Amino acid sequence: CQYLWSRSDVRVMIDDVKHQLLRRRLGVAQVEGLGLLGVDRQAPGVQPVR
Repeated sequence: CQYLWSRSDVRVMIDDVKHQLLRRRLGVAQVEGLGLLGVDRQAPGVQPVR
């Protein structure tokens, strides 16, 4: 039984996917605004969009 993913890893991956979808849908400025509002405040490894 290989259960190697911790919850934080999965969460980072999900946040990364969310970021990509938001980037496509809203554009860079709005995604950065969401980041500044603290939507992805606890997501280590997710780069801020610039």
